[in-house]
Amino acid sequence: MEHWKIRLPHPFVDPSSVSICLIVRDLSDNRRNYEYDKWSRHFKEMLQEKGVTDVISFSHLIREYNTYEQKKKLAKSYDKFLMDNRLNQTSVNKHLGKVFKDLKKLPIMVDITKSGINDQIKKSLSVCKIMCKIGLTSQRRDELVGNFRAIMEKWQISFPGALSNVRTMYLVVDHLPPLPVYASFASANLVQFPKRPRRIPPPVVGELSTVVSDVQ
Repeated sequence: MEHWKIRLPHPFVDPSSVSICLIVRDLSDNRRNYEYDKWSRHFKEMLQEKGVTDVISFSHLIREYNTYEQKKKLAKSYDKFLMDNRLNQTSVNKHLGKVFKDLKKLPIMVDITKSGINDQIKKSLSVCKIMCKIGLTSQRRDELVGNFRAIMEKWQISFPGALSNVRTMYLVVDHLPPLPVYASFASANLVQFPKRPRRIPPPVVGELSTVVSDVQ
């Protein structure tokens, strides 16, 4: 799966007007540690003033939300989902499954370890993702590379600014962390957008009369 992540210059999501659920890493790597509620409360108290409605740990997610209906209910309980960027995105998305994908509720990664957490949340909510499946691991390497190039060629002509308007790309394989394949540190102000040709409507040829036919 190829991921394109674009930060919108004009965000349309206001953290104060939506319900946000944050998925955080566990206090302990031991999933039998039942202190996950304590860890969630720690972050909830810290982030509640930042616009985060609720916080759950990854262990809590696995323990309490297993069936399709449970996941569907969770997905519909919040407007947006964020996840601690220290978590494995592939593992989280795989557990949330098809229902989250269909409802477009897959979580967006956020760095909660940095200062200015409020800005980090706003930035994460201004991100949109474009995902495209490029093949299977059973395919030959040249086939996967060919698919990737075909998508990139189409992407270059389909999106304004082409590659200069892309910040990062990741290649994702099941059970493995996302692999960065492209990154740009250039200023967004350097992106050049093609000028659209001016459309001139064709002239209308004919006779025009202002006299009403039934006037005597």
